[in-house]
Amino acid sequence: LHMLAWGFGTMGILFLLLALARWGYRFHPDPIVWVATPLLFFGLRLPFLSLLTGEYPLLLGLGVGLSAGLTGKSRWHSILLLSTAFFIHPYAGLVSMMAHGLLLELPWLEWAKRGVGVLIAGLPVILFQLLQVSGTPSGNGLSVPSASIFLALFFLIGIVPFGVGVLVFGYTIGKKKSIHEYPQSRTALGLILAGVLGFVAANLFPAFVVGGKLLYLAGFGLVLFVVTQGGQLISRKKTGMALGLIFLLTMGVWVTSGSIGQYVQGTKATLREAQFAWEWGSTLESGSRVLFIAEGHGKMAEYAGTLPQDFVHTHYFTSVLYQTVHTPATQKLLDDASAYKKMLETDCVSCVREWDVDYVVVDTHIFPRLDDLYPILLEQDGFVVYRGKE
Repeated sequence: LHMLAWGFGTMGILFLLLALARWGYRFHPDPIVWVATPLLFFGLRLPFLSLLTGEYPLLLGLGVGLSAGLTGKSRWHSILLLSTAFFIHPYAGLVSMMAHGLLLELPWLEWAKRGVGVLIAGLPVILFQLLQVSGTPSGNGLSVPSASIFLALFFLIGIVPFGVGVLVFGYTIGKKKSIHEYPQSRTALGLILAGVLGFVAANLFPAFVVGGKLLYLAGFGLVLFVVTQGGQLISRKKTGMALGLIFLLTMGVWVTSGSIGQYVQGTKATLREAQFAWEWGSTLESGSRVLFIAEGHGKMAEYAGTLPQDFVHTHYFTSVLYQTVHTPATQKLLDDASAYKKMLETDCVSCVREWDVDYVVVDTHIFPRLDDLYPILLEQDGFVVYRGKE
């Protein structure tokens, strides 16, 4: 199942790349675009961070949504693809809808007509998202943007595309050319501006987590701007040299990036945790209840094929239920999460007995052994498996 989800994410990246290359070719019909676009795309961090953090529906939705304008100016085809993007992931639908209007430079009235059609088609998921936001604590009101937000712009968009975009912009000014001479470049800059301003504005309201998604607009716009504006100004001979340099820089960033390496190793479970959970979980009987006491306990439960004891803090399960619906079942989710967190923070050995489970798995690197409470079944790579309650 996990590999199937990963496949959807990979498919989304391929759709995104193909759609972006087709947009680039539409803006600047030169075969070199089919080489330049993938090189710049692989310099973007956002799509690959989304893949490594499990945002597979977002990637698939963006791939479908960005293809909407490529069907021509047919309103109904566009509405169908954008509505599909909304159903796959609401934020992908929102970003795609914004990109659709900006890339096609639709009149406001036509953009509104398509938008109304998409909103009606995607009404169920939109209402669901609004319900989630309404139940999210909003803190103390507006959040003042700090320097870290602007640093995130540079980090999330990608060092190489950002640097190349600045150089192309500077080259344009040095050649005493105007962006207005190339309407497609102006459109690409509109995407960049919309993405950056949307990202900063969304961070004013912490309850809305759409901010990072809007940066996709800036990333797409940056690629299209470099392909279009650079293609107009740089000779074919220099273009080949420039693409070679971009390739080397992009590969260098990927190889030396510590943050990417950290995501590859896993942010919700270490390789050691995942490997143990996968191997030991394959021996479990179906329906076994397991308490994992480890940093990556949520993902370990997933790899072992069991349910985690703390749903609230370890998975991407929607928080709508326990934020807006008050029932004994949702209250138990909150109580379990609180008890688990307290147990880890205080190294409370006696608290383990409160969990009605068949097995207890302890990472001895972070929690005391339970040899006096339960019989040992297995000890491997720093993990101890105990027989739980009979």
